[in-house]
Amino acid sequence: MNRNDAQEAKAPRADFPAYCQGGLIFVAGQRLASVRDGELRRTFDSRRELLNGALLFRRDVLDVATESGARVIVARDRASGKRWRVGLDAFKARGWSYSHPLYGDQIGLGLSEWELIGPEMDTPETVQLSLFGEMVR
Repeated sequence: MNRNDAQEAKAPRADFPAYCQGGLIFVAGQRLASVRDGELRRTFDSRRELLNGALLFRRDVLDVATESGARVIVARDRASGKRWRVGLDAFKARGWSYSHPLYGDQIGLGLSEWELIGPEMDTPETVQLSLFGEMVR
């Protein structure tokens, strides 16, 4: 079994439907995302969970999120801490369809199409000043 097979083995199969309970979205008892304040929120690992630079969501997860009041998607990369945001309608309209034989129908959208949000987007390089206010390198 290669690394991709092992990683995919953790994902719930398509024959288990998504459902929302207490603001959390589950598939087969595994928590995949949450819905809070109109946001579908997901944490992912960019080193393992992107396909051709795109973050994918199962269609039934998107449907459950919409039914639970989500209007935007906010995704945070576990590795870097960076956060991205995209409107749910825009994600569906601009995204591309992908159908996996085990994990079902999904929609993906390249992170380059998302808005980078949070302090990570415009934080200058950290600079330490000396006691007299001069830059120290």
